[in-house]
Amino acid sequence: ECCDRSATAKIPFNVSFSVACAAISLAAGMLGIGLWAPFLSTPEASSKTYEPAFWQYDHATSHFDNSPWSYWTDYVIAVGMVAYSTSVLLLSQRGNTDRLCIRVAVLASMCMMSVAAGGICHQTYTTVESRNSLSFRILWSLCVGAIPLGNIWMGCCASEILRKLQSERLCSSAFEKLPIIPESFWYIYGLCGFSFTALGGISHQRPACDLFVAAVTQAPPSYYMMAVLIFLDHPKISYNVRIW
Repeated sequence: ECCDRSATAKIPFNVSFSVACAAISLAAGMLGIGLWAPFLSTPEASSKTYEPAFWQYDHATSHFDNSPWSYWTDYVIAVGMVAYSTSVLLLSQRGNTDRLCIRVAVLASMCMMSVAAGGICHQTYTTVESRNSLSFRILWSLCVGAIPLGNIWMGCCASEILRKLQSERLCSSAFEKLPIIPESFWYIYGLCGFSFTALGGISHQRPACDLFVAAVTQAPPSYYMMAVLIFLDHPKISYNVRIW
């Protein structure tokens, strides 16, 4: 009875508030790094490349790649992501790996959404006037915003691996000591990045720069996943991890 009460107990407000504050602060910090780091290393070149647009593009400074190489590459990757996410779901085991497989499939779907929307933009919006349209803003928000949304599922995948394997008590002591970051943290972190993207906070005259800034936000979930895989030592799991 005592166990049942603890299992169903709600997270205290101060804990939830702490998680939200940490996620928002990290999102703001990573976006700040993405926006300002180029100016610290190469200020002159960055000032000519990272020119803010806030969804208003002009003829003098706006540049967008509309070559077939760009959009056909995007479409090929999109098909590959659909195949990959489908295969992951087909191989999932109900009650065993289904939670992790669903998260991996959604992560792949975010990549598919990004490259599919990007491909349509590269192929269709060939003039500055067309890129100032609402439809381009929506599609490019999906293309770039899928990166911070994907952070949700990458972080959730790492948290799920820890939750699943730490409960079995068969891993190394180092793995057992890794903290399980709440999935709510990753949801808030990813949604903050997506909202800032949709509002035009990382919109540049060269839309490719938007992707570079958004990609910086992948660092926290990526390093978290790397830590999980590096310290993972389970008798039923075999793989090689090298660090150079």
